[in-house]
Amino acid sequence: MTARVKDYFLGLPENVQGVSEWKNDEAKIYTPNLVFTYRVYNKRVDGDGIPLSTFFHCD
Repeated sequence: MTARVKDYFLGLPENVQGVSEWKNDEAKIYTPNLVFTYRVYNKRVDGDGIPLSTFFHCD
């Protein structure tokens, strides 16, 4: 059986592809197109996400 990230954390977006290192009770959540900031104390992501190209400063 394979566990999914959403089984452990509430309020995640769909299609989570990865999670960054946890620091100060928050982490970056990566989906195929967007990056979200997940805050543990709120048990949800902030905002609507940032496009990957903006997050990685790609032109």
